[in-house]
Amino acid sequence: MKLLVLTLLFALPVSADTCKSLEVRYYAIKERGVYVELINEAGRLIEKGCSEGNKAYISASERVLTALEILSEDIRVENKSSEKMARERIVESQRVINMTHNYREKYPVLFNYQVLFYQIARENLNHKDYEHALKYSQMSYLLGRAILDLR
Repeated sequence: MKLLVLTLLFALPVSADTCKSLEVRYYAIKERGVYVELINEAGRLIEKGCSEGNKAYISASERVLTALEILSEDIRVENKSSEKMARERIVESQRVINMTHNYREKYPVLFNYQVLFYQIARENLNHKDYEHALKYSQMSYLLGRAILDLR
């Protein structure tokens, strides 16, 4: 019975509203023109997910778009625990990189940006820029989760 329910859940088509929402977010990000290769990968995931009704691609594209949207967000860290929080997020990003390492050849763009954002986060932490460390570690984490969605 549970198998039937799960099969029916995954057989449901991806809604047109979901695809439209993703496309709107995609074009808003595309106008900024930052990390063009990653933006193009998000577009490819959206196209494949919407045309095939593949929820894994939809979920992964949502994570990639969210990671790209984080760039424009203004994160303010004002408490004393900001260093601890940044360190914890970076450790979590490293953990996800370890989990996605086997998929680096299958999803090279996502993996390379995941590692890049992790390295940027580490560098920002070393320079005591906790706001950017948090931002980039979250972006790295989201890209890793997107890879795990696709596996």
